Amino acid sequence: MTQSRERGGRPAPEGRAKSPAARGYVVFLLALFAVLNASPAATNPGDERKCLGTTEAMLRQAAAERALLAKHGAFIKRVGATLELTAGNKVLKFEDTCDELREDDRVLYHFVDYFGDLDQILIQEDYYEGRGYSLVERKNGVRQKIDAPPIFSPNRAHFLTVDIGENGYGPNRLQIWRRHSQDWFQLVWSFRPYESWTSASAKWLDDRTINVTKRVEAKSQSVDRRFSIRLEPDGWRIVDEPRRGK
Repeated sequence: MTQSRERGGRPAPEGRAKSPAARGYVVFLLALFAVLNASPAATNPGDERKCLGTTEAMLRQAAAERALLAKHGAFIKRVGATLELTAGNKVLKFEDTCDELREDDRVLYHFVDYFGDLDQILIQEDYYEGRGYSLVERKNGVRQKIDAPPIFSPNRAHFLTVDIGENGYGPNRLQIWRRHSQDWFQLVWSFRPYESWTSASAKWLDDRTINVTKRVEAKSQSVDRRFSIRLEPDGWRIVDEPRRGK
C-alpha cells in the first residue's frame, strides 16, 4: 500500500486527517460535556434562588412572578435572590435569607401583585413558620406591613385583611385599614376571634359592609357561620346577621 506523503517527500503524520464521522463524534462529546456541566440556573430559572425549594407550588409561584416581572419590568426586577424595586429616586432591595443554622431568620420575598390605580406593589414574605405581606408605594417607597393580601372596598377607601387558620403561625385576626392618601394607610379596626376558627373568607357588600364566612368545628364536623362587619357612626362593628344584596 502506498503511504501518503507531504509536500517535499516526507511521510504525512498518521491521524492528521479525520473523517466526517470522527469529527461528528468529537462535536457530540463536547456538547454532552457542556450539558453535564451546565449550571442549575440554566435548566431551571428558579434555581438561581438558592433559598427557593423545588416543590411544585414553589415552582408555580416562581413562574407567576416571572410573568408579573415581565409585565412590570419598568419599576421592578429580580437579580438572583433579590427583588429590586425602583421607588422615586431610590432602589429598594428585598433579598432572600436562608441559613440552615438560623432557620428562624429565613425569609423569601415574592412579587405577587400590583394595584395600578393606587400605585401599590404587594410583596409576599415567606418565613420559616408563617407568612406576611408588605404594601410598597411606588412613588416614595413607603412600606406598610400587613397580615394578608388586601381586599379593597369598592371605592378603594378601605381594605380588609383576613389571616385565619395558618396552623397557629399567623396573627389569626381580621383587620381593616383606611387610606388617607396615596401612600398612607391607617389601621382602624382589628378583631381576634375568641373561639377557634379553622378558616375564614370575606367580601365587601358595599363601601360600608363586609360579609364574613367563618368555619368552626361543631360536634366533630365543620360548620360555616356568617356575620357582617359594618361601618357605623362610631366606627366598625360586628353585627350578627349579614346584610343581603339584591
